[in-house]
Amino acid sequence: MKKKLVMLFLFCFFLLIPSLNLFAEEPVLDIEEYAAEMQPGWNLGNTFDALGEDETGWGNPYVTEELIQSIAEQGYQSIRIPITFDERMDLEPDYQIDADFLGRVTETVDWSLNAGMKVMINIHHDSWVWLESGMNNDYEQSVARFEAIWQQLAEHFQDYELDLMFESINEPRFAPYDDGEVQALNYLDDLNDRFYQIVRNSGGNNATRPIVIPTLHTGSDQIYLDRLSGWLEEKDDPYAIAPNSNKR
Repeated sequence: MKKKLVMLFLFCFFLLIPSLNLFAEEPVLDIEEYAAEMQPGWNLGNTFDALGEDETGWGNPYVTEELIQSIAEQGYQSIRIPITFDERMDLEPDYQIDADFLGRVTETVDWSLNAGMKVMINIHHDSWVWLESGMNNDYEQSVARFEAIWQQLAEHFQDYELDLMFESINEPRFAPYDDGEVQALNYLDDLNDRFYQIVRNSGGNNATRPIVIPTLHTGSDQIYLDRLSGWLEEKDDPYAIAPNSNKR
């Protein structure tokens, strides 16, 4: 089993900071306790986020229930499952995610939850594969594709327990602009707004599902933190979490 673990990208899970909670109503869960309960966490990297035919595209083995159980037995309380959808979905008009691929992701999510861990899923390398330049070069198609992914994921997992959380996008970045990063920050707010509305309005447990909202580049520059802080204050959502590190 140790050999299998070495083959997977294992690193200390980034710490999480709950967003400012300004809600008047009593939340169904304490997001600060929720984030604390995630520590320590484990990242299933270079697997479902790998580019290629399937999860073995970057040399890792197929995920097994035994692997997931072994992670839990070592004391990990949460697992992050990065997912790249680029080659695993149709293009317009419906942007349908491949059913077999989504089935494998779902199977791994189920194993992880059954092992007693909290689980995070996200849109991963799509951030640079097509969104980085797409938001500037083909805005309508890019946002339609982004929305379609989250509409399908939100519907698919809407009745899952709240130990499953959604991260909008990994390390968001966009093509350079003459105005510095103002347009890039606007694009990120735009995508996070769309993600937020889709998840919160999709029914089931998604109204109170924990969501993870990154800064630009998942960086800690003050301008990025200020922008995210403003976004979180505007949403006033007690179930939002912000990563505090760019070591992703």
